Amino acid sequence: MIEGVLPTAAAVSNLGATTVLLTIVGFVLVYTVLIVVEMALMLRAIRKGPEPDDEPEARLVPPSLVAAE
Repeated sequence: MIEGVLPTAAAVSNLGATTVLLTIVGFVLVYTVLIVVEMALMLRAIRKGPEPDDEPEARLVPPSLVAAE
């Protein structure tokens, strides 16, 4: 309903309450399944842990600047 563009009578839907309720229930079910799948995937990734890194660590200070003991 937009002032002067879309009158209230044209903005009214002819859907019944049952149709609207079923649509909302359908969306809730779909999003519930999606969040369960997403949580399962995240938990699986957390349990697996990170990939081992075999590369040596980068040195922040070159050995020539480290004080001799």
